[in-house]
Amino acid sequence: MSIDTMHLRASAVKPPFNRVEGRSSLSLQSDSGCKIAYHRVLIVEYRDDHYANLREFFEGYGCQVSRAKSSEAVSAEVRIFSPDLLVICERMPGESACLIASKLRFGRLTQPIWLYSAQSSQDCTDWQEWSGINEVFYYAGRLGRLRELLQQRLKLRPLVDRSA
Repeated sequence: MSIDTMHLRASAVKPPFNRVEGRSSLSLQSDSGCKIAYHRVLIVEYRDDHYANLREFFEGYGCQVSRAKSSEAVSAEVRIFSPDLLVICERMPGESACLIASKLRFGRLTQPIWLYSAQSSQDCTDWQEWSGINEVFYYAGRLGRLRELLQQRLKLRPLVDRSA
């Protein structure tokens, strides 16, 4: 019995194109209206509430947002979504954010990688340069503080609170 290895190899590396679960926009080409330099932002976050908060933040500035909910989904999502910026949770289950960033840099990813951590961890700082992480944000577990830090880094005016 002959096995078609070309077919197996091709099917093994093809990402699932019909999966748009974590995307804020189906149109990957419509970058108009984005108020910051990063039109497409990939958020690597396993917690739904944290992802929703960050998605709202970036969408408020006109960005398209996608999500990788697990460390295994990151490289496929990078290939499919072609983000301008990656924002990674430090405490991803399975693999650390530093390992995820290292793998992406090894794969020749040049886009900025930002890591956010609830606790000030010396490990993040020690591994930051080696793993190719451009920025580390310590937000003490308060999502409002993380949004403030992102606004400061992006030199943005605060969004008008729509919930008031």
